[in-house]
Amino acid sequence: MPLPSRLPKAVLAVFLGATALAAVSAALHPDRRLPTYAGTRAAVEAECRVYRSDPRHRDAGVCRTAKDGKPLAVVPLFQKAKADLALVSARVAAGDKDGARLTMMQVLRDADRAERHGRFLDRLVASRLFDAALDVMDAHADVFDGPFVADAFSNVTPDSGARAIRVDTMDVVQSGLSGIDGVRPAFRPLLARVVPLALAELVERRSAMETAIRAGDVAGCKKASKRTWPAIGTVSEGYDEMLCDRAAELSKTVDRVARVRASAGLPHARAARQR
Repeated sequence: MPLPSRLPKAVLAVFLGATALAAVSAALHPDRRLPTYAGTRAAVEAECRVYRSDPRHRDAGVCRTAKDGKPLAVVPLFQKAKADLALVSARVAAGDKDGARLTMMQVLRDADRAERHGRFLDRLVASRLFDAALDVMDAHADVFDGPFVADAFSNVTPDSGARAIRVDTMDVVQSGLSGIDGVRPAFRPLLARVVPLALAELVERRSAMETAIRAGDVAGCKKASKRTWPAIGTVSEGYDEMLCDRAAELSKTVDRVARVRASAGLPHARAARQR
């Protein structure tokens, strides 16, 4: 395919550099097939379909398209829920148990809504709301008793920290490919060559991070976050290292919610949520 005419010199340099790096990678790893735009898109679209087919994730902020509208504004939700938690404590202090329970139920609904929305930031907001709510509930176990817990947590089954990394990876890949579609046609051949290489490196690195977090190995996750693929330089290492700490935080909250559900006689969450 001939190069598009009138490409800026810097863009042309990137194009030629990516081509050369791809050739180096092919020479170093002759048994590895270089990723293509079409293959990468087909894989992520299939994964997105599976994720969005889960009733809990049909309105998720992950794998969204223009027709899905705006994603959840999670920061205002967090601020509202924190104010509601303060109201819960005030109502408990005033002896208004019914009012405290109603408001706590709304806090937990908001936390679960953020959890189901699925983006990494959404998951962090949900995690911190669940932890804050459970701290209040633990301090006032006479108000938030077994029947309340069974009702409030009957449909709360948060995904694991490892799966949060996987979903974030899926979302980044889908967004990266969508970015190619939105640029001027003259630049698409360049991006269709470069972006799949970067995304393949990301997926490989994130997969190793998932495995480490699933084993509870945060240090191993951080080590995996620094892996690079010979075709390109390291991409988003600092962000990925941060993901390890935050995914471990999510995992602790998931375990805490699981213990609360068990204490109320609720069944374990589906194994798929913990993968």
